[in-house]
Amino acid sequence: MVHNACAKEAAELAGKQADDVAGEAAQASRKVLALPAPDTTALHHIIPVFRGKSAKYAEFIQARGIMVDQYCVRVAHGNASHHLKFIHGSGKWNQKWMDWIDANPGATAKDIFQQAGRMMDEFGLSGSQIVPYR
Repeated sequence: MVHNACAKEAAELAGKQADDVAGEAAQASRKVLALPAPDTTALHHIIPVFRGKSAKYAEFIQARGIMVDQYCVRVAHGNASHHLKFIHGSGKWNQKWMDWIDANPGATAKDIFQQAGRMMDEFGLSGSQIVPYR
């Protein structure tokens, strides 16, 4: 048998708990949830894909059994990024590759990978994790 005072105290406690839960739920519904920042990086092919007028260079790479989509690094991307300023901007990554291929028509797959390593050193990409494009 429950004493009246105990029953009354239990009811008050239950009421307070219900009020607390309702208050917390109301606060939670007012919280602004922040979405994660958009990814400001992009995958960069270590050995260029070469499209359009540069297709002969793609054929050169493919003829040596290299699948360029298997060799990418993640770099900062955007208007003032390392990718646009130093790799494709003043660095002329693709042009350096074309010049190297023109100067080394007998290059093997090993030679191409060694050139890729030298360019990664030159452009500050050494130590970057090499990942497939997708």
